[in-house]
Amino acid sequence: MATILVVDATAESRNRASNTLFGEGHNVITVATGPEAMLRIRNNPPDLVLLDVTVLGEDGWDVLRQVRMDPMTVQLPVITIVRSSASDADSRKATLLYSNERMLKPWDAEELRNRVGWTLWWSIYKIPVA
Repeated sequence: MATILVVDATAESRNRASNTLFGEGHNVITVATGPEAMLRIRNNPPDLVLLDVTVLGEDGWDVLRQVRMDPMTVQLPVITIVRSSASDADSRKATLLYSNERMLKPWDAEELRNRVGWTLWWSIYKIPVA
């Protein structure tokens, strides 16, 4: 299956996401900080990034911005995770920085599996959005 990079400052969240995705047959790599994420992305790009931008603060948005500005990673699928209490500004920021999907935290395992599956499928087949 796919290699997925989970970026979250909270060990509990990283483990939960990792266990859910590993159960689907994915290879999962976890990191806790934005700089660690960018090092992994640049050295060995995953098939998808699951990025909790809220926990990482501005670092999370910086990761997404850097991914989208680099010609080598611009098409890398990224699912951003924001708190359910996140402001409309966070939703707009995710859209403006071209997050492929956005999930609200707390998320459940079924939603994570569905969003990851859809995003990976879309990234393979590049279905145009009307």
